[in-house]
Amino acid sequence: MRSYPSVKERTERALRGYTELLDAADWLKREVRVPLESFGMTLTEFRLLQVLHREGAQPVVELARRRGSQWHHVCDMIERLEKHGWLRRMKAELPPVEFKDAHLPKSRSDEKWRGRRLTGWD
Repeated sequence: MRSYPSVKERTERALRGYTELLDAADWLKREVRVPLESFGMTLTEFRLLQVLHREGAQPVVELARRRGSQWHHVCDMIERLEKHGWLRRMKAELPPVEFKDAHLPKSRSDEKWRGRRLTGWD
């Protein structure tokens, strides 16, 4: 019969796998740091570029929330990337939200509703 690992053995394996993963991440950060510095970019700025490339333009507040940082730090990163030519500013408009006509004032009932306007980066 095959014996299953004990709880202690499973815990030790999981911990060993976790520390090896952390070591691999540290190694990769060290390997990537020098090439990124040659482009005048930090790893955090590169990750921001990667998110924008993969998912498209997004509000700064959303980018900051996803990175777990404050919006003004993301704005600083964006300004540095824009200065180096890695990003460019563009204005966008979100699609309008469904809105009942009953909520409109009569003076604006025949206006076409527009979505929220924002500035994004491409």
